Amino acid sequence: MVGADPLVTGDRPVYLRSPGATPAEVGTGYYLAAAGDDLLLMLRFNGHIQAFRAGTRPARLYDRMAQGEVPGGLELNGVIYELQFGALIATDSSGDSRTIVLPAAQPTDNVAFCETEKILIDPRASSGQAIAVANGHLYAFVSTFVNGALVDLTDGRRLDLPESGTAISMTTGADGKIYALTIDGRCNSNRAVVRRIDPITLRQEAIIDTQRPLGFDRIQLVGGREGTYVHAVTATSAELLRVDANAVTPIALPADSGLLAAGAPDGSLYLYGGRARNVVSRFDPTTRTVREVDEVRGPDGSFVGALFFLDGASRP
Repeated sequence: MVGADPLVTGDRPVYLRSPGATPAEVGTGYYLAAAGDDLLLMLRFNGHIQAFRAGTRPARLYDRMAQGEVPGGLELNGVIYELQFGALIATDSSGDSRTIVLPAAQPTDNVAFCETEKILIDPRASSGQAIAVANGHLYAFVSTFVNGALVDLTDGRRLDLPESGTAISMTTGADGKIYALTIDGRCNSNRAVVRRIDPITLRQEAIIDTQRPLGFDRIQLVGGREGTYVHAVTATSAELLRVDANAVTPIALPADSGLLAAGAPDGSLYLYGGRARNVVSRFDPTTRTVREVDEVRGPDGSFVGALFFLDGASRP
């Protein structure tokens, strides 16, 4: 949670609230960069990146200078992995960092791009787009503007995905499969597509068209015990798309239910952020209903920026 002013300033306080406990102040002047099961990755107003272990007394793991952009990442075996400018940076609990060189996607030639905007794009340039963990392995989605590839960074395997486009989001489902939300940015091909990939065989099992063109304030994949969903929010609406075998099932949400989503251990989804401000809502996948959860509501005037489910708790 952050203070009432939506503008980040050097003295704006940031808090971590655990159920039944007084909110613990993390510090002042932070942006939220990434959140894991018990990890909070923050970019500070002064340009420092800091990682905290979540809890009633947040413990700072490291502090280092940012490298030019807001980091986003995850934790595996005590190491934080961040994508920055398409490169992967690994930082251990002592604060020592190293850059992991990502393999490139297959180059692309002779691509017809839209000419409505004069943007110079190198169709052969490749960069990292998203990362995920499955079966204890770290995976990265790399792509050019057209071609993509899923790379197992633990043992070097890769799956090339010609004409997949870039990855917007990636997660691991309860079924153990990797789900990648991709978009082909070429003319007349700008719909979001979900790709289901088996990380053991490293084979693409399904390509599921969401039938949703771009134009979102935010779109993300969120995995839960009861299934995998696409959470899509526009300026006037919000919805969940449940990812089934070969299609998606739309579920309307209140327009002000939130910009962000997080899967809980009990299979429900929690919605928060953006227009929801200090309100946290719970989506029940069985009844497909949404209700506000007063127990985790932030103080009036605050904005909820991340949720954690500590020690397997079903409530953040």
